[in-house]
Amino acid sequence: MNESQLLLRVREAAQICGVATVTWRRWNQSGRIPQGTRIGGVLVWSKLELVSWIEAGMPMREKWNAMRANGRKAVR
Repeated sequence: MNESQLLLRVREAAQICGVATVTWRRWNQSGRIPQGTRIGGVLVWSKLELVSWIEAGMPMREKWNAMRANGRKAVR
């Protein structure tokens, strides 16, 4: 993975979180991770958002969306 890369595909996103791609896909289907974005048919995640999500304690997607809507980045 290129350090300056801002958008991550499944493999790179899973790697940042230290899990297998199968686990990442399962987490995505269950709403465990932030929502990805489709660009040209490819599902990607913002590296900056994933770092913020990790720093916030990796909350479920619904809670993460609420935190972002309220302008909060971290809850510990």
